[in-house]
Amino acid sequence: MLSRILELVLSISIASVLGLLIALQLLYSAITNPKKFFYKEERKIIPAVAKPDCGKHGLVYTSNLAVHYVASGTPGKPLLLFIHGFPEFWFSWRAQLKEFGNDYYAVAIDNRGYGDTTIPSLNVKDYTIDILAQDIKEVIEALGYKSCTLVGHDWGGAVAWHTVINYPEYFDKLVIMNAPHPKCFQEYLRSHLSQLKKSWYMLFFIVPYLPEIMVSCFNYNFLKQAFLGKKGSLINRDNISLEDIEAYKCVFSRPGRFTAAINYYRAMFLCPVKPIPDAKLQVPTLVIWGEDDQFLEKDLNKTLSRYVENVTYRGIHASHWVQQDEPAEVNQLMRTFMQS
Repeated sequence: MLSRILELVLSISIASVLGLLIALQLLYSAITNPKKFFYKEERKIIPAVAKPDCGKHGLVYTSNLAVHYVASGTPGKPLLLFIHGFPEFWFSWRAQLKEFGNDYYAVAIDNRGYGDTTIPSLNVKDYTIDILAQDIKEVIEALGYKSCTLVGHDWGGAVAWHTVINYPEYFDKLVIMNAPHPKCFQEYLRSHLSQLKKSWYMLFFIVPYLPEIMVSCFNYNFLKQAFLGKKGSLINRDNISLEDIEAYKCVFSRPGRFTAAINYYRAMFLCPVKPIPDAKLQVPTLVIWGEDDQFLEKDLNKTLSRYVENVTYRGIHASHWVQQDEPAEVNQLMRTFMQS
């Protein structure tokens, strides 16, 4: 209990310093270039998302959400469920929906508060990892399935880890992309300053209001920089177009969407959750890791076998956005694993 309090105090202290520094930078930008800083283009349609080749759009209802999804394939085939990361939505799985629809019922959801899924509230307590894991369990049930193969990237991977750890009976296999096991992440972060430096933004996101200003200023340029910027962007930049970036901007320019997404980080630090069980995870697991990730170090996976009984690690030359950066290689690794 004491260590938890100390960690919380330290996290808030670091977040406060980061908030002050970034507030000064934002203030300078707003004063020196106010027209561009505050400009927001009005967006009404999402051209890239409107294309029908990814699958059919639908809604499924859980205990307190209307969850938007896009599905490729025929209901009744084995369920392949995809969970996206930050700052993304179902669209990040477009290459996988096209690939697996013939053999699976491939379903990519918009997470709680993202895209066209319900924002239940903007209270941080409604975005804890335990609640997010329950969402996934209820989505599987609402789709009419008792089990599935679960695929998660980034925050979607974090949710996938917690869901499978807490509800293993619902899962045949697990595929994780650039998202460390929660225990590996906790241990590594405490002993590796290099990863702590790369995770600075997680702490900054604790601060109220400022993160929303940062990600939305200059007409949501944060989203373009995430995927096509100088640091951390896709290696194969041709795999994401300006039209695709416009789809991301359109989704996140809607009221409350960025706050809901950032609340995942706030809840991670500020809200208590159930402890992670000590027992090894028995669900067969594939970890695909883009080893040119500028945000998460590949050595986060070194102790993975302590916590997962049957795990396969595959590192590839790709960025953090691995399923968009190298879709063909990712799809082949997934297919081989799921057929084994």
